[in-house]
Parts: sequence; C-alpha cells; structure tokens
Amino acid sequence: MNWQQISGILRHILTFGGGFLVAKGWISDGVMLDIVGAIITIGGVIWSMINKTPNNMVANAAALPEVQSIKLEQSAPIEMAAPANVSK
Repeated sequence: MNWQQISGILRHILTFGGGFLVAKGWISDGVMLDIVGAIITIGGVIWSMINKTPNNMVANAAALPEVQSIKLEQSAPIEMAAPANVSK
C-alpha cells in the first residue's frame, strides 16, 4: 500500500468514528474536525520522515519504470569538494 491508499482509508475510518461520536452527542462537530485534522497531520509528518530516509529514497527512485539501474558512489571529502578560493 502507498501513502495515498493508507491516508484515504484512515480518513474514512476517522470520519466514520467522528460521525458516530457526534451523533451520540459525546463530542461536537468542531472538536471532531480538529481531532481528525490533527491525526492526519501527525500521520503525514511521521510518514514523511519514514519515507525520506536515504534507503527509501533510493528504493522509490529504483521503482520508477523509466529507471534501469542506480549506481551509488561515495562522494568526495569536503576538503576536496571545496573550490580553491575557499579557505579550508
């Protein structure tokens, strides 16, 4: 499952649960909207943190149909990467 599928299912579950709580009179509709919005926002932040790790970014790029292979090379040390006019 990807994020769009997970977040869509989660939104429907939260909306159903919030509607039930509002119908029972346990919370107001404004509070329900705030709770659902907060949960979706926090979930998005957590998913973004997980999805943006170096390993996941390489895996996502490799999964693209137009990518045949990915070659990773170690970058040069900062001393070698700095231009000559920058003090080291």
